[in-house]
Amino acid sequence: MKALTYIVSICLAMWLGGCSSDERQSTRIPPLPSDDALKRAEIGVEYLSAIIRRSPRNALNYHRRAELYIVLKNFPAALTDINDALEISSSNGLFLLTKARILRQIKRYDEALAAARRAEVLQQYTPDL
Repeated sequence: MKALTYIVSICLAMWLGGCSSDERQSTRIPPLPSDDALKRAEIGVEYLSAIIRRSPRNALNYHRRAELYIVLKNFPAALTDINDALEISSSNGLFLLTKARILRQIKRYDEALAAARRAEVLQQYTPDL
């Protein structure tokens, strides 16, 4: 019986010593503001715009900026950028999937389906479409 009491006492002491508030240890990460992603996207658009001005023939930069425009819900600008990317690299399945997502958002479903089918031919798939 003494051994059981001893074990319970040790377990209780370990449990109490191990439990401490996050505030006391200063390890708590504060929650991010909800518009943080929007601010990062806006900064990213500005940064990529400067890069595109210096190197306008890089399709990947247009695609990246289109993705940021999607976050900002600026679908016309996203569509313009993804079309520019596809003009440079017309057989990129990832670009076609992005175009399909944008077209779906602006309710141009037939065009979205056509872009998704072209992407599928290039072996690009997504559960979003």
